[in-house]
Amino acid sequence: MTTAFKPVSALQRGLAVLSVVSKLGHARVTDVRDATGLDKATIIRMLETLVREGYVEKHPLDGTYVVTGRTVDLGRGVGPHARLGELTGPLMEQFRNRVGWPSDFAVPDGDAMFIIETGEGSPLIMTHRPPGYRPDFLVSSLGRAYLAFCAEDEQRRVLDRISGNTVPEAEKLLRDMRRTRDLFEKIRKQGYATTDDAYSKRLGAETILSVAVPLTDKHRVYGAVCLLFVRTSVSEEIAERDYLPKLQTFSRRLTKQLERERAGLPSAALFSAE
Repeated sequence: MTTAFKPVSALQRGLAVLSVVSKLGHARVTDVRDATGLDKATIIRMLETLVREGYVEKHPLDGTYVVTGRTVDLGRGVGPHARLGELTGPLMEQFRNRVGWPSDFAVPDGDAMFIIETGEGSPLIMTHRPPGYRPDFLVSSLGRAYLAFCAEDEQRRVLDRISGNTVPEAEKLLRDMRRTRDLFEKIRKQGYATTDDAYSKRLGAETILSVAVPLTDKHRVYGAVCLLFVRTSVSEEIAERDYLPKLQTFSRRLTKQLERERAGLPSAALFSAE
């Protein structure tokens, strides 16, 4: 194919860097150099430009580069997640407006959860969780709510998949399956999950309380939905007493919406961690 214009080499290099970061999940400068053959100075300049434009961020824990949810905009309208966003977006907005706190809806996505819809809902919280953000299965409230209620065979597959490829707090749980089973039993008994305290503290988010419940019917778990609070305003006890019933009611409403539309969704495996 011939074109009337010479390709923009800087754009080509930037796209190559973005592609490597996206494929690797967590990429170091040396990883990008090995994959692209570009020199270190060029790679750093491209990465910093992508950070400035919001497509990449530097991970606060290990200094690697990861893509952000803004990359989802590049494929907006493509794939089953976009369809899910169309189905749930209006309901999520109504719920956030009613309760006055941020909320997220996520489905399993391989080795993590995938946030379909999110919204701040409150000027008190700047959570920076764009659609497409992928919370960890074992330390996030959304992941825990999903795993605790999903079928045992799927639970085992997820735990096997993330072993050796997750954050330190999750690895500790993977090495102590009795503790993990006790955690899941506690979540099922109380009806909700919260984010791991040590993980929140390490990320500097210890002031935020996240409470999540599963979206489930008699046959399967579709995903999870959560509310986020400022701990100084809403304790876990208050959240359980005043907000959990509302969140559970909303979860049932969202589940019914997904059940009605499931036949028209583009992927039968959309709600599976496979």
